[in-house]
Amino acid sequence: DQTLPVLHLRETAQRAGLLRKYRGELRLTARGRAAVDDPLALWWQLAERTPARTSREDEFQAGVIQLLTVAAAIDDIDVVDATIATVLDAVGWTHRDGAPLSAWDAADAARDTRTLLRRLGGLTELPTVPRRAEPTTDGVTFARAALLTWADTG
Repeated sequence: DQTLPVLHLRETAQRAGLLRKYRGELRLTARGRAAVDDPLALWWQLAERTPARTSREDEFQAGVIQLLTVAAAIDDIDVVDATIATVLDAVGWTHRDGAPLSAWDAADAARDTRTLLRRLGGLTELPTVPRRAEPTTDGVTFARAALLTWADTG
């Protein structure tokens, strides 16, 4: 829990319903146990819980928009962040003073979904092309599956 990537991985697994804390220990949930030897079940369980529900509805909505941009294979991160900011603004999200959200605010709100997509290999950074996060074929498939399962439970 003192290494940030490990912390993020644990938090992601908890939000996905795969792990829980019990008396200070991490335990597999029934969903987690069902996926231990079944990578396809794990994939679908992650898709069903992406974006993760949080106490911040703007993060969930930003995650949905992030998934839409990946499903559409948009690879320019500036366009993605501007799109997220524009849509969040259109549905009424602003700063407390009424100022519209910036692309940076949008990127921050979508961070958990974007991080999960990177961990799954759904987004790859292109070191030779700044400000690109290219959706992989698997990333496009995962984003579409997540959106379909989200739409089913909506």
